[in-house]
Amino acid sequence: MALPIAKTDTDASAPVDTVVVTRQPILDNVQRLIGYELLVHNAEWSDRGPDSEERRDGMQRTLMHAFIDLGVERLVGSAEAFMSLPRAAILVAASLPITGNRTVIGVDCSTPLDDALIAHLGTLRRKGFRLALENAPLLEGDMKMQRAIELAQFAKYAMSDTLDPAAMKWMRSYGLRVVVSGIDTREQLQRAAALGCEGFEGCYLCEPDSVVSTSLRENKLSVLRLLAAIEDPSNGPVELDAIIRTDATLSYKVLRCVNSAYFSLPVKVRSVLHATVYLGVNRIRNWIRMIAISGLKDCPTELLKFALIRGRMCELLAAKLPNDQREMAFTVGLFSLLDALMNTPLEELLARIPLADEIRNALVKRTGSLARLLEPVEACERGDWRRLEASSVPAAACAEAYVDAVTWAENVFEIGEAEPA
Repeated sequence: MALPIAKTDTDASAPVDTVVVTRQPILDNVQRLIGYELLVHNAEWSDRGPDSEERRDGMQRTLMHAFIDLGVERLVGSAEAFMSLPRAAILVAASLPITGNRTVIGVDCSTPLDDALIAHLGTLRRKGFRLALENAPLLEGDMKMQRAIELAQFAKYAMSDTLDPAAMKWMRSYGLRVVVSGIDTREQLQRAAALGCEGFEGCYLCEPDSVVSTSLRENKLSVLRLLAAIEDPSNGPVELDAIIRTDATLSYKVLRCVNSAYFSLPVKVRSVLHATVYLGVNRIRNWIRMIAISGLKDCPTELLKFALIRGRMCELLAAKLPNDQREMAFTVGLFSLLDALMNTPLEELLARIPLADEIRNALVKRTGSLARLLEPVEACERGDWRRLEASSVPAAACAEAYVDAVTWAENVFEIGEAEPA
């Protein structure tokens, strides 16, 4: 859900901004989910300006949007939500009628703490929030830092060349879990792990572990063969039915998806052929692609969800394009992470799959209208707000599409994990 931010009467001619909230997974050292960092675009966090009441109102609007209008649980489900707040916004959060179930508030500790801030942190803890001390230096003997540590459960540090191992060790000695954010490469991941960190946040999952071509494992090879078969334009409803019927698990999952509340069909579909005729070949192809990829073994769960979110968000942002391009938009988003999923160069993988030129050009050359859809999708994923603003898609459309895509991906992933009884 997008929240238009109202302007004051003196600024009535200014454009209305939109708050965009996205998420980035925080994983442990075996790629289990710890929680999601909420990334917020156009948040009214600034504590600079002539009118203190106006500043407070802006912070309150942003917080109420995240916790009430949008609802944190829509983006994180049953996981924990991490949200970094400037100190002025922490004061506001402590005064609002919101509770912190499954929410971790991050507070910057790079500058000295004061008694008022410690008091507000105590209020947040009593409301159920958990706390993360961000970029805290080693300050043994500092009583205010000591009180903050006693209230906190996490310590967070931004990835940089100046990470302080001593400060991290000090935080761990008090039982705080140390998380490093901004990890965008495998090399950075290895460096943070070597420092004893327990949580890792960033888009490193979307990068292939190795760009060296190796033989694919049987599970991934069978998925690639399936993708090649369903992309063959000569395969119609009968051929698709024959392909799917050879895999009992895939048949079960396709029918479970088609008969789910997502479609709300007036009749129960009892075969893949029936589903293909009823919903159309292209739509069923999209579901088969999605189910096949979500069933990949040896892939981090959050990477599979990234791919599903990309596919769905591209499809939603293509709403004004012709029907055939809307269906291709889903494939572009889904396949844009095929190299990371298969750990094989993208061009080598696509050489084995008969794809339309528009899809191939969007994925390999990043050209055409379908490639332009990937720009805002990847920007939301990374919290790259400059890139989002430079794209041709309005922020409001991205905000709506992102939340829809996350909800859809979580539901689909649950279906995809199901096995026949």
